[in-house]
Amino acid sequence: MVGARRSAATPNGGYDNSFYIRTHRWALLGSNLGSGFQLYDLRRDPGETRNVAGAYPTKVRELYGIVLKRAGGRLPYYAG
Repeated sequence: MVGARRSAATPNGGYDNSFYIRTHRWALLGSNLGSGFQLYDLRRDPGETRNVAGAYPTKVRELYGIVLKRAGGRLPYYAG
């Protein structure tokens, strides 16, 4: 369906060992190893300049859980 709104989008990548997920309010990125999380409140910070991951650990876990579920488990990590 064209124009359908999703609750969360996880753009495909493959060139880096990181992930990104975005909802209407939140954006989370981090390492595929499950560390280095950066969370942004898009309502208050649309430019994604203030990392609030430390203040919202439950939201970080929730969004990272969606990433893992959509990936079917752990994310790949490419050692180089």
